Amino acid sequence: MKPIHIDECRCKRGQPLKYYCAQDNCQIHKDDIFSCELCIEDLMKRKEPHINFFVSHLMDEVKGRWNTLNEKRSNCTGKLLLSTLLKKL
Repeated sequence: MKPIHIDECRCKRGQPLKYYCAQDNCQIHKDDIFSCELCIEDLMKRKEPHINFFVSHLMDEVKGRWNTLNEKRSNCTGKLLLSTLLKKL
């Protein structure tokens, strides 16, 4: 069995992941929100409304939130360190 790379779609047609499903409670993508171009084409043939975005947009959003989270963590770590040092004095 050939291992699936993280950037390869689960449809096993050798296509890279390009889209993610942004639809709430999507039954089609409940187990895996990522899709390739061919899977999206198959989905569009169904003529059902569906919300898909580029993975690159998701990564931009994650990076923005990650930076905010990292700043909060750094701030909390600084406060904890200061509090610990003050208690030792």
